[in-house]
Amino acid sequence: MDTPSDASPGEPAELRDAVVRDDAGDLPFFFDLLRERERAGGRLKLIETGKLAVPDLERLAEAGVEIFSSDAVRKDPHELALIGLAARKGRTAAAYFVHGPFREAVDPAGPSFDTILELARTGLRIAVSNSRLQRDAAALDRLTDACGKGGTRLVFYHAGPADASLGALCRAGAWLHLDAAGLDPAGVAIAADLARAAIGAGGGLVLHVSTAIDPDGFKDLFASGAFVLFHTPPSDYRDPRRDLEKSGQRRPLPPEASYLFSGFML
Repeated sequence: MDTPSDASPGEPAELRDAVVRDDAGDLPFFFDLLRERERAGGRLKLIETGKLAVPDLERLAEAGVEIFSSDAVRKDPHELALIGLAARKGRTAAAYFVHGPFREAVDPAGPSFDTILELARTGLRIAVSNSRLQRDAAALDRLTDACGKGGTRLVFYHAGPADASLGALCRAGAWLHLDAAGLDPAGVAIAADLARAAIGAGGGLVLHVSTAIDPDGFKDLFASGAFVLFHTPPSDYRDPRRDLEKSGQRRPLPPEASYLFSGFML
């Protein structure tokens, strides 16, 4: 469990948040923690493991707790709809990560793709990755459109090089996450175009930097408005990457741009 102490007013909001699993305590514990985080100017993010009953999750969401679930835990679409409705009442977020395939029909292993589309249209935040399963571009476009109709943005973690086929997704306002290690010079140019398209539609592009990069080779991408997250140790003050790291720190990533933690490629 990550429960940071009260932060100073100048500290990034994400550092004032608490992230906790639903098996870490009982309802009074979670309500106390929520009040503590609100006093610190942060939020309480609850990772669902299946311990709490839906009515308990509804109470927490209505109180302002952000609920993070997935098809590995919660498979009943009716229950998901109830949690999403409670989150809207509480003016907070309910997010759902789709790990499994986009199923054409109802399946005990998880909701169908049509059901996920409907949940997205009702305001449930949807996150998807292609790190383990290939994702059909047309299906992603439909999901992005459904999220937009529900007032949210699809969060898509793309494992692999930047591809122009992601353009429709970005033009529809998705949040696209890319790994800098997978970008060659041509990919950097494509990523810059994708970033501008996504930003113009209300979304954005997040570049994760986990290895040393040549700042000159990424100038156009940095200038495009993409968010750059450095997951490397701070550079020496003489290193040309130093200014880029500081610039990235001054631009906190919006909470809706990621699923739970901003610092990970999922």
